Amino acid sequence: MPELCKLLTNATGITHTADANLNDYPIFVSVKSGDSARIRKLVAYAMHGQWVEDNGRLRLKAVKPKPDEDYPEFERMYREACKKDSKPLQLPIHDLYAMSPGEAVRYGAVGNSYVRQLPPDLLKLADTPDAWWIVRRMSAGVFEFAEGQQIDFESLPKEVVDLVGDDIKKQPLTPEELAQVR
Repeated sequence: MPELCKLLTNATGITHTADANLNDYPIFVSVKSGDSARIRKLVAYAMHGQWVEDNGRLRLKAVKPKPDEDYPEFERMYREACKKDSKPLQLPIHDLYAMSPGEAVRYGAVGNSYVRQLPPDLLKLADTPDAWWIVRRMSAGVFEFAEGQQIDFESLPKEVVDLVGDDIKKQPLTPEELAQVR
């Protein structure tokens, strides 16, 4: 964002900035015309933000959308993106919509406090009765899906065991809870 703000500042003579919570997002812009108003509009839309006048400069600030405001468009885009592989369409689309960037959700054959119930239609497609899926929302429009098997380390590195000391004997999960996670 800082580089784009510099380009807009140079093109218009008006200082452009972005709030800190939007500053670290990489944004790539490719346009046929250098119309700065159009570029600002596209960037604001992509970043879920709004340009506001602030002491003679333009500042991009985040705008929290109303609940479900853009869900119909999200659902349309998600369905379009899943045309090559329909399995992710079996997941509750609204759950995915509600995820924040960076959040991961696990679905499993048996739902519990750690794992959401895998939808029956997706469970039917699974190779094993203990099937699971992990969905991670990388950004507003990028999701990562993983299905299949899991390996669990049954021990910790020796350095960690030494540092933790006697606390290593404490059991973080009961065997029943551990079984639910697996």
